[in-house]
Amino acid sequence: MKGKEDRKLLDNMWGSIPNGEITAIMGPSGSGKTSLLNILSGRARTRGKITIDADVKLDNKKINPLDIDVRKKIAFVSQEESLTPTDTPREAIMFSARLRLPRSTGNIEIQKLANMIVEELGLEDCADTIIGGGLVKGISGGQKKRASVGVELVVKPSMVFLDEPTSGLDSFSAIQLVQVLHKVANAGASVLFTIHQPPSEIFNSLDRLILLTKGRVMYSGSVADIPSYFATCNNPMPERFNPADWIMVSII
Repeated sequence: MKGKEDRKLLDNMWGSIPNGEITAIMGPSGSGKTSLLNILSGRARTRGKITIDADVKLDNKKINPLDIDVRKKIAFVSQEESLTPTDTPREAIMFSARLRLPRSTGNIEIQKLANMIVEELGLEDCADTIIGGGLVKGISGGQKKRASVGVELVVKPSMVFLDEPTSGLDSFSAIQLVQVLHKVANAGASVLFTIHQPPSEIFNSLDRLILLTKGRVMYSGSVADIPSYFATCNNPMPERFNPADWIMVSII
């Protein structure tokens, strides 16, 4: 803007998202979590007064997340619900498959794929119940999140990105969802999602963490190594304390 200095929303970002593991981007509000996720997933680009300069690599090869061939490998689950309220989870998954898979894919193959995804995501009990919405009662919030993941899995993505997937869920539903994401990662995908301040059970189940503060990376690495990292920074983590709570208190 005229009369004002340029402002960096994200500055010197770095980190890795290994296959077969789930990685969380954590930080306080305004730290740049969603902006980073949007850049990596190809949902943000240079335009107007916003300039993006990034070096993104996939399998050690530089890629452009905006490239259509790259985006075909990416599944993105937004924080806002995008499922049709009158559909069932099975119908939503089958519709996504018909829309996104090659035209040569037959109905029987699509049905088998939908049934497999329903089973893998633990949606058997609600597979044929309408999803519902504001005025129509349907499945639970946790089931909707898992159905949203299922809709994206039909293309067998290499990378699965999710924006605040546990937001608005109770503890049990959030834990179930993270368990589902572990299944997705174990199938060979790289899973990356933003999260604000999870309970200890969810935090300790993560494989890796990218910790942001004020648009910069404070930590990127294994969750198991976080206590020793904070100890070397003369800020040892207390025993019997939720690590996520301690981290947020320490960086704010």
